[in-house]
Amino acid sequence: MTAPPEATITDQVTRLYEIIAGYHSTQMLEIGRELGIWEHLTDQGSASAEDIATALGLDGFYTEVLCRTAFSAGVLDRDGNGWRMAPPWTSCSARPAPRSI
Repeated sequence: MTAPPEATITDQVTRLYEIIAGYHSTQMLEIGRELGIWEHLTDQGSASAEDIATALGLDGFYTEVLCRTAFSAGVLDRDGNGWRMAPPWTSCSARPAPRSI
């Protein structure tokens, strides 16, 4: 049996960035869940960040930042001037759901 090839520095840095990106995605998903954003969007269908913030007692600016981050990760889609859950996430964010986030 031959030894696996030694990882290059590029391979190691790439893997490190993948781990960091996974951590950030996990944090974004958990923050949205804790704040009730995913459930709110599932119930409402779509809403602007300001509407979400008002309904949940959150700051509008930071709600917009979280929505944009979720959009870049494929969790949310744009809906006019608002946001909605992206199709693969709709069924996981509904409550009760066997695989809810």
